[in-house]
Parts: sequence; structure tokens; C-alpha cells
Amino acid sequence: MKKTYSDYLGLGYEVVSAYFADGYHFQVLQSKEDVVIAHMPHGKIMADGFLMDSDVQITRVMK
Repeated sequence: MKKTYSDYLGLGYEVVSAYFADGYHFQVLQSKEDVVIAHMPHGKIMADGFLMDSDVQITRVMK
């Protein structure tokens, strides 16, 4: 089963950098073993910063 954004955060991944470009937020999540790059559309992020897992695309996993 494919992991969601919340799954990665629950596994202890930390946001080590974040960028905004072309209407998307990009985040680099890092654990001790690997790195995940996620992106989410700016319009889907609510005022308090919450968003749905289905709105986040995991674009790459690097080991």
C-alpha cells in the first residue's frame, strides 16, 4: 500500500525544507534512511495549514 503524507510524518520524517513555485508547495521530508519530496496545490491548503492526504503527491523517494 502506498504511504500518504501523514504516514511519512507519523513515521518520524521531518520537513527539512520547503519551497513555493507555480502554485504548489514543495516539501522535502527526511528520515534517517531516506528522503521524500512531496508537493501540494496551494489552493488546497486551509488557513490553519491543514490539508487532506489525497491532495499531496509524493513525487520521489531517494535512498
